[in-house]
Amino acid sequence: MTQQFKKEVKEAGKHKKDQEKGAIQLSRKRLCDINYKFGVANNFPKCYLKIMSKTEAHIDDEYISKNTYKINKLNFRSENATKFMRRVDEIEVNPPKLSTYSQPPKGLPIDFYDPKWFNNFPVGQKTVVADAFKVAFLPDASQSIRGIKHPDERLSDRNFTEKYWERCIADYDLSHDIAKEDEDLIAMMMRMKLVMRLKVMII
Repeated sequence: MTQQFKKEVKEAGKHKKDQEKGAIQLSRKRLCDINYKFGVANNFPKCYLKIMSKTEAHIDDEYISKNTYKINKLNFRSENATKFMRRVDEIEVNPPKLSTYSQPPKGLPIDFYDPKWFNNFPVGQKTVVADAFKVAFLPDASQSIRGIKHPDERLSDRNFTEKYWERCIADYDLSHDIAKEDEDLIAMMMRMKLVMRLKVMII
């Protein structure tokens, strides 16, 4: 009671907010575990499982009434990533609202993150937040994990990235990575572009 009183003195309603935040985190962790186990059981591609394993990638959906949900929107998550997670959650989509929980997961493929949010992130932290040289989603992620697997979902992570990376990164500011004196990363980008050009020429 003493700790609760101190919280209320410093900030009215603080104790209730902490309780709600704890409930949201517990709910999100439970959802993450269920979805990840479902993905493993159904042999989802590794790039999907990596995203599904991150508790922060899931959303705190607000239950309104019987069979009705309001979808909270994570400002750091791209629209395509949200489409994918909705496919996973298999729930009816209502107009989104901004989530109060805004801590992003780190190290996921670049197309998980919202371009505008990512581009406004401090340059020194962009490389920590996202893996700029991997992509995970089909161009329209709502077509993911259907009854008949999309042919590209059978590709290795490397081949999938080679096919879609250049198309996916168009809206992202990756100049911070290009400017770095990291020959390995630059060489990898050049190899990706060369492979894609060769494939186009062969076709």
